[in-house]
Amino acid sequence: VRTKRDAEAVRRKLERDYALGRFCPWTDDPLSYDRTPSKPETLRGACCAFLEAKAHKAPRTRSDYGKVVGRFAAFAGPHTPIGHVTAADVERWLDSTAARDVTRQTYNRTLKVFFRWARTEGLADGVATDGVRLRRVPTKFPRFLAEDEVDRIVETIHSEARSAHWLADLVVFAVHTGLRRAELVALRWEAVDVARGSLTVANTETFTTKSGAERRVPLSATARAVLARRHAETGASGHVFTCRTGPISPDYLSQAFKRYARLAGVGDCHLHHLRHTACSWLAMRGVPVEVIRRFAGHSTITVTERYMHVGETFYADQVVRAMDNTGPGRPGRP
Repeated sequence: VRTKRDAEAVRRKLERDYALGRFCPWTDDPLSYDRTPSKPETLRGACCAFLEAKAHKAPRTRSDYGKVVGRFAAFAGPHTPIGHVTAADVERWLDSTAARDVTRQTYNRTLKVFFRWARTEGLADGVATDGVRLRRVPTKFPRFLAEDEVDRIVETIHSEARSAHWLADLVVFAVHTGLRRAELVALRWEAVDVARGSLTVANTETFTTKSGAERRVPLSATARAVLARRHAETGASGHVFTCRTGPISPDYLSQAFKRYARLAGVGDCHLHHLRHTACSWLAMRGVPVEVIRRFAGHSTITVTERYMHVGETFYADQVVRAMDNTGPGRPGRP
């Protein structure tokens, strides 16, 4: 082959056929293997192969991929060669969904992952979504909570539900670790390293991280104090956070948090806002964006940069302080 990309596509096909028993490196000649161009794979076949390639992703992520790509394949025709799909086909499907502009953006991003994968696999020469025209959506920055709002939620939980102290601890822990909902309810004691002051968000037989990658999260003094209380109450085996009936249901956790946030007068607040809060507080305290990205487990810095807008007062103070202490005419200089 002439290019590295083509060579990698052949390598992946050889590996896939070897795994399926269709190619033996000891008897088959890889240099003469499948030199004839293959027929473009259909949307249905590509969709199945794509989902297999994303088997390492979290169940919810795979489900989202399957829904969007599957619906598009049904609309464009499951037997349509993937290499024949154009931006116009994607636009027609988006128009047929009657979805809001922000939802169309989400659908298009998901299809972009699919078509980029298809190009990498040599199933298509280009990425169909590259030419899709969408109406611009106003930028919506992540909502975060002030420290007094978090305190009010915790105090409300303690005063309204004596049996839900686990929820108060979980709220504080979420703000200091930035863990996602699924990561919080799946966290087990064996993933906590008290000696090193960190925890590992890891893939297990029953849990897969959103990106499929593992990460280590440092523990603040407040987070370690929460773990000490949980250890004293439940012991150091099984899940770190449990309710009276055992492991916590993700949906129940979201509903309970939303209820107490409303009682605390915080307004329309969701559990995921605690993750936004963790990232936003770090940004306002001058933590570099790459550190926040690694802390949160974001796939790219672009996602993390959404948090860098926060704290207009902090932003103004930083600029004024810097300008007042540099350059000609600064206070104290002639």
